[in-house]
Amino acid sequence: MAESNPDIILKVVSGTNYGVGPLKAQRDDVLGRSLLSETNAVKNQKVYTYYNIITQGIRYPIGLLYCEKWLYLICSQTSTQPLCKLNSIRNSLA
Repeated sequence: MAESNPDIILKVVSGTNYGVGPLKAQRDDVLGRSLLSETNAVKNQKVYTYYNIITQGIRYPIGLLYCEKWLYLICSQTSTQPLCKLNSIRNSLA
């Protein structure tokens, strides 16, 4: 991942201990990795975490909509062309 120098990193967190603590711990773990320290995402603190449960089972469509909304908001803060970046992300996930 470090070679691709991402502008944004999304980290999926699994488990049953829901709350802000585990999300923050995973984010801090990514931010503290020396291998990723020179990426744009880490330099600009654009590392986001979310629980995998929002994209499982019957919640899957709603979870995808939330992810798309988050990505749009993140991309609009990161780029002058957020829709182009979001479409690029969307195409890479398809």
